[in-house]
Amino acid sequence: MTAAALATRLPDADIAGSLVARQLRTGLEYYAAGKIDAAIAAYQHGLAVADNEQPGGVSVEAISELHSNLGNACMVRGDLEQAAANYKAALRLAPS
Repeated sequence: MTAAALATRLPDADIAGSLVARQLRTGLEYYAAGKIDAAIAAYQHGLAVADNEQPGGVSVEAISELHSNLGNACMVRGDLEQAAANYKAALRLAPS
């Protein structure tokens, strides 16, 4: 099946959710490789995609995980203010 055919079969939420998940995985890979700036960019891109979706288009857990991981990357970079803001956002979304 071609990508175009697959794209027409999938609901928009699935496409957005998979892009968010891909950015999360990419960020984790960059982070593990010590490429912190690239990880930050991937997490921010994932959050931007999620922000442009309709409510419920991306899981709250995925958004929370992006914020948490972005907080970790910001902490490594020494940007404590951004780290704290992202940790707070993650906890607001998923307190557990």
